[in-house]
Amino acid sequence: MEMPVTYALAPVFPRINGVNRFNVPLLRLVYTLMFLVLGRDTWTHILTHRGAWDPTDAVAWCVWTAFATLAGLGIARPLRMLPIMLLEIFYKTLWLILVPGRCGCAARWPARTRRASRLHSSGSCCRSSQCRGDTWS
Repeated sequence: MEMPVTYALAPVFPRINGVNRFNVPLLRLVYTLMFLVLGRDTWTHILTHRGAWDPTDAVAWCVWTAFATLAGLGIARPLRMLPIMLLEIFYKTLWLILVPGRCGCAARWPARTRRASRLHSSGSCCRSSQCRGDTWS
């Protein structure tokens, strides 16, 4: 009995809506990590913030809090929340091209800026005078 060529070339894993069954748990893992890690940092910062907000800083924290909260929906519906994953890939790629790649001074960033860039907040841009070797103020 001969096996059809299409059967031999079929994927090993059954498919869910055109996606390998193996990829769906990986998506759920990424969404869970975003929800727990980013959500813990952003919600803690927003709920414990004291004093007046800088408008730009407030927008950044609110956007990332909403992003982390929507990742919670991705745990239940990983394929429907793929735009969140695409947003994450896009902004990280764009950030890597524009910020540290432009001037190569990321290794000399102060700890506060490295921490802020880890939390996706603003203020991590490097100025040309800093890239020439001038000291940080």
